[in-house]
Amino acid sequence: MGTYIAPHRGGSVAQDAAAPTLHQFASQWFEQVKPELAESTVDAIRWRLSYVLLPFFQHYRLSEITVEAVDGYRAAKVHERDQLTAARERGEEIDRRPLSNGTINRTIG
Repeated sequence: MGTYIAPHRGGSVAQDAAAPTLHQFASQWFEQVKPELAESTVDAIRWRLSYVLLPFFQHYRLSEITVEAVDGYRAAKVHERDQLTAARERGEEIDRRPLSNGTINRTIG
């Protein structure tokens, strides 16, 4: 699975109470669109959400996902990729394939 990131704390109390977390929003959205999608598309979206985006952003409120937060996500994914690549080069067994630059960039837009 993806790397767990501790809950993010930020924003105002009023802002936090009004906006859903990315996890809440994505779960509701995914359930709504899933019947309209091909099985392969459902699998691809589920993978991107479960293993790439949500481990980092799950606790963020939508209103907290700023350019700075996305830059932090990208940096964390590049660091994770570099750690996995180094471990594989040392001959260690890793539980997942490192993400390519293209995959990281596609998850942010």
